[in-house]
Parts: sequence; C-alpha cells; structure tokens
Amino acid sequence: MDKVTLANEAATGPSSGELLEQEFGKRRRGVVFAVAGVLVLLAAAGGAAVYLSQKAKAKAANEAWGELAQCLVGSEGLADDAPSLRFRRHQLAAMTLPEPERGVIEGAPWPKRCGKSALRLIDASRAAGVAGEGDASLAHQAELLAKQLEQADSFQMDLSPNIDAVFAAAKTAKLTPAPLASAPGPAAAEEKPLGLEDLSSMRPVTSRYFAFDKVAVELHQGEDRTFLVQDATIDPPAFFCTPAAAAVKCRRVPKAVPGGHTLSLLGTAEKGGVPLLFAGDRGESGVHFGDSGEVVDSLYAYGGWVAPDRTTFLLGWEKEERKLYFVSRSPTDKQAKRTELELDVDTNNYFYNTALLWNHVLVRGIDDKNERVLVAREIDVAKRKLGPEVPIGTLPEPGLITSDNALRPHISGCRSKDYRVVRVKGRRNDFLAFYVDGKWTKPHSGQFFDGRLTCSSLGAALTFISKSGVVTETRCTSASCTTTSADLVDKRPHLAPRNELYDVVTVADKVVAVWAAGERGGIRVRVAPAAELDKARDVVVYDDLVYDGKAQTVSSVSDVGLVAGDDHAVLLLGSRSGVFAFRVGLDGSVTPSAVEWATGD
Repeated sequence: MDKVTLANEAATGPSSGELLEQEFGKRRRGVVFAVAGVLVLLAAAGGAAVYLSQKAKAKAANEAWGELAQCLVGSEGLADDAPSLRFRRHQLAAMTLPEPERGVIEGAPWPKRCGKSALRLIDASRAAGVAGEGDASLAHQAELLAKQLEQADSFQMDLSPNIDAVFAAAKTAKLTPAPLASAPGPAAAEEKPLGLEDLSSMRPVTSRYFAFDKVAVELHQGEDRTFLVQDATIDPPAFFCTPAAAAVKCRRVPKAVPGGHTLSLLGTAEKGGVPLLFAGDRGESGVHFGDSGEVVDSLYAYGGWVAPDRTTFLLGWEKEERKLYFVSRSPTDKQAKRTELELDVDTNNYFYNTALLWNHVLVRGIDDKNERVLVAREIDVAKRKLGPEVPIGTLPEPGLITSDNALRPHISGCRSKDYRVVRVKGRRNDFLAFYVDGKWTKPHSGQFFDGRLTCSSLGAALTFISKSGVVTETRCTSASCTTTSADLVDKRPHLAPRNELYDVVTVADKVVAVWAAGERGGIRVRVAPAAELDKARDVVVYDDLVYDGKAQTVSSVSDVGLVAGDDHAVLLLGSRSGVFAFRVGLDGSVTPSAVEWATGD
C-alpha cells in the first residue's frame, strides 16, 4: 500500500479518543459482568446457606420428634395407627415396677423423663417453622403433653388423648421421626395382654355376661371341683362345669329339673361321678341327679353322697314331721328309703352341727360326759345304714353364729384321692381333722373358717384374700398347720384390688391370685408358693380398658373368679362379650381354655 492510500485511511478511521473510549467501555462491561457474577455467586451462596440452615432445622425437628416418639412408644411403635395403645402396653409393664426400676435417666423415671423430649420438640419445631398455631398445633399439644408427663403419677395416668393428639399434630406438620440411636425408649418391655377384641376368637362359656354371684361352687370340694351357674338371662339358663385336663367340661341342667327354683351343690360325689342338684331351700323342692334330673327325694338336706355304685344317700330334716332322716336310694329303687336318725350326742341345731361328707355323717354335740365332741358315723353302702359313732376329738368351744355366717353351715370338708378333711367353726378358733388310712386325727385349732378350703396331694390349704390385696394361706397336714401371708400390692397403692374384683385359690404347692389392679392396671395374675407370692411377677392377662380400637375410661370386665383344678386353675372372666375361661398353669402361663359341652346338651 502507498503512502497516499495510508494517509487516506488514517484520515477516515477512528480517532485516538474513540479508540480509548472503546477500550474503557470494554473494560467497564467486563467489570459489570464480573461484579454481577460475584453478586450472583454471593446470592447463590447465601441461598444455599439458608437452604442448608433450614434443612438442618428440619432435621433437628425430625430428630426431636423421633426422640419423643421413641421415648413414649419405642422404636417399633412409631408407625402405629393408635400410638396410645402401644404406650398403654408399656405403661402396664411400668406400673408393676417401683420408681427406681422405671428407666430412670438424669433423675427422672419413665415416662416423666419424656417431658424433656417434648420441650425439645417445641423448640425444634418452632425453629423449623412447623410448630403451628392454635389448639391443634404441634407446639400446643406438645406443651400439654409435657405438663402431663411432669406429674409424679404420669406412669399410671390416662395420657391417651394427649399422646394421640401429639402424633396427629406431628403428622400434620409433616415430621418424620428420626430418633438418634442413643435416644432412650420406654422403661420396660411392653406387655401384650388380651383385649376385648381378642376374645372373639375364643369360645365363651356363655356369649352373654352373667354376674358371678350366680356361680355356686361345691360346699364340700371334691376331686372334680364342679361349679354351677344359674341365670335366667343367659343360654343355657342353668348349667354346671368341671375343670378337666384339656378343657372346661360343661353340661346343661336336665329339663327334668323344674325351673323357677334356686339350685345348689350341697352334696358330694366320687371323681367322675354324678353331682346332686339341691332345688329350692336346700333340696325341699327336690334333690336331683345332675345327669338325668331324676329326683332322689325331697327334704331340707344337710348333705348328700352318690356312691361309686350310684347308691345315693341324704341327711336331712323333715319339717312337717320334725324328724332327722338318713335317706338312701339304690339305682333300682323306685323311691328313697327313709330311716329316722337318733344321735348318741346331744345337739340343738342340725343345720350348724351335722353334715354328710362322702361316706361319713359328722356331728358336733355334747356327749354323756358333758364334753363337746366331734363324732363320725361311717356309711355301710351295702347295708345302707350307718355304723356306730366314732369320736374324732373334743372341741373346747361352741360355734359362733354371726350375721355374716348365719346362712352358712359350721361343718364342711374337702377331699383328695388320699384323704379327707373336715372343718368345724368355733367361737374364736376353728378346727380341722383329717381322715387318713381309715382313721381320724385329732382336730387342729386355728383360724380356718373364712379361708377357701382345698385338698391336694400336698395337704389341705385354706386361702384368703383381703380387700387390700393381702393373701393368707394356712397349709395343713395331719400333723400341723403353717400360715403364710403375702401382699400383692405392697408399695404400689395404684394396683390395689378394685371393686371386689379379686379371688385366690391354692392348687398343689402354689397359690393362684387374680385381681383387677386399681383403676388402670389391667387384670393381673400371680402364681407362686405362698412364701414367694409377694415377690412373684405380675402377669397382665387382660387389658380391660382397650376396646373399639382405642384406650377407654370404662372397664370391659365386670367379674373375675378362680376354680381349682388338679394341676391348674381356671380363671373365669366376665366381660361385655360374655364369660370366658382361661387355664392358669402352675408355671404362671395363662392361655385360653377350651369349653366342651356334653353331647346332646
């Protein structure tokens, strides 16, 4: 290119100022972009920090919620539809324990210590912005629960509404329980008692409830331990049952026994034999065989016995004739044979002072030496008559009749396969005599009358439970008696028996006790030798406050009772769904019992 051309181009191109302006413009734009970029980066960093902070707060809220939930119901119960039910099961276990054993952490036992977790949840949920407002909010419900948990008796209080409300509020807040591995759970492993809905899988004794004052046990306990139920509102309206090895075996009262009369078990029978049903006032309306309903005789009876060959004997008073009769009837007789009975000892009241116990007639009276004695006359089954009076022993005091026992005979007994026992009420003391190997022992004296008398291969036992839950067992052999007491409640007043819902019986070498434990402690059983009963473990058999899928405030149980078997006890449970039977093993196991009805009944 020549000089002229270069000069022309120079003359028409940008000036140096323009070139500088262009250069500075480029640099300004670069700075702006750089600053903008920095600002964007700073904004992004700030947003990330906010995001991370919020995420951390949400995590902390989930962890706080998980800590509270795990403290209340345990990690396995976090997904329960009804958390209060899981809490209730843990609560039943904790109620058994003294405070030092209820999972104490930092000086607070379970569930009181869960209150701190509730307070942490309030703070964490507020920080995460999920605490909410109003009565249904998580913060409000957690605060209410924290206040309840702080109560000294929160381990037995009904916290179900509060717990379900907190779980519902946490769900609304979209919290996911994420407890730390170190977060403590409940104090004790949860119990798993039956509830009302569980009874639907069992066959009831009756599908409709009957009051247990309608249950009559044998006056003289035999080897079969029969009990009788009579209630016109149930089906069948009258029946009797016997605990057997595999089931409770029941039979309807035969149709031949007229309705409208009170029935009672005042007689005795051999093992596997036929019980006698005494209709009306102690049999005045008829003494019937339990299998056929056939009438043996009708009189005011002081006892009866069905011998192995089915010859039947009665002892009773004929009011119109004002005579004491010894009655017998063989299986081939068309009617009973009555023999007026004259006694060698003087007695002024046959009701209190005579009894027929199996093959013996027992009499308390004054002999020809002016001594108060207890005598026995053995039944000769083949000849159907009584042998001579055999003295058992002297009784230093007469029987005391009080308003509490005016309708109760003073002579009763029980039997095992090896021996028999007769119990006689005195004024201050009672008396107990054994019949072993064909001979009577001299009577023991002691407090025997109010105890429940049972006989087993290990001796006779008289067992009593007080309204406060103290069990007393007097165990006797032919040589001596030993009395032992145990307190089922001890330092747990919240588990004291409720509304007379309690019972106790001795089976072999163990005492079996059942009671409704306070207002919220469920139906509990203990099984142990009498000397160990106060230290034995409570078995929560049934939760009477759980039905319709939630914890309730009204019990579903109206009665409990025990019947002794050979090697177990039968627990009868009266509920809103009927009456059910449970087998209580001597190892403490409690399982539903089968119920079998006699064919054709």
